[in-house]
Amino acid sequence: MQVVVTRYVICNDTTRPLRFGQALTDEDILLGSRQCHFYAWHSHRAKQVLRVGVEEGAWLWSEPFSIDVDGLQLYGLADCGMQDINIVVKVSSLSATQKQVCVFISRTSCFVQINFTH
Repeated sequence: MQVVVTRYVICNDTTRPLRFGQALTDEDILLGSRQCHFYAWHSHRAKQVLRVGVEEGAWLWSEPFSIDVDGLQLYGLADCGMQDINIVVKVSSLSATQKQVCVFISRTSCFVQINFTH
C-alpha cells in the first residue's frame, strides 16, 4: 500500500472540464468533470494563489484566490451576454495538514439588490 500525501485536493464539482493552476506561473492543469487532483504548488517562489478557467468559446480565467482559509468564496469570470458566470470555491479541512478545494460554477441571469435598513 502506498500513501499519497499532498496539501490540497482540488475537486471539479461541475459538469464540464476546468483548467486551474498557480497564478503568475505557466501552470495549466486540465481537470475533467467530477474529477479530483492531488495538488502541490508549482513554484514556491511565486505567490501561492490559484486561478480557475472555464471554456466559453475561449478560456475565461478567474482572478487569483487563496486556498489557505476554510470557507466559501465567490469569484466572477466574465460577462457572457445575459448571464454572468461565477466560480464558487469551497475550502474545507480534511485533516490538520490537508485541505479539500471544491470548485462549482454558478450562473445568474439577473441581479438582486438587497437593501438593509435599520
